Amino acid sequence: DVFNRFDTDLNGYLDTFELADAVNELTGQVISTGQTMHLVEKYDLAHPERDPPNSLTEAEFADMVRTIDCDSDSWGNAGSSSLKGELATTGADQPNGTPYEVVFEQTTLGFRVRTDTERGLVVVNQVTDPLNLGVI
Repeated sequence: DVFNRFDTDLNGYLDTFELADAVNELTGQVISTGQTMHLVEKYDLAHPERDPPNSLTEAEFADMVRTIDCDSDSWGNAGSSSLKGELATTGADQPNGTPYEVVFEQTTLGFRVRTDTERGLVVVNQVTDPLNLGVI
């Protein structure tokens, strides 16, 4: 079944990465981090004493699959935009320090990164693709 195929760490839960892959399998569409988090917030029954954060149990995942028709427009309610569209924002649209997403159309990212271990960050070190100037 889909749950077991995407529970790649075999811990009995789908984390946000595993859930996004499972939704992609079910719908054929890639969903954003924000849309994935909306699904977790909606279907996670939140038992922090036993469940890892930002994850769904098999029962919660089954409830999600049962209550949403993967072929209908109801998937559009799984976040701030339709799952059929892409959710991409720029850093200027986000509060300081808030993660954001950028959709890259190229097969390479067009930038280099370095790790700032002192602050626990991955930082864009150099933009190598002119199309990414001002986007990253």
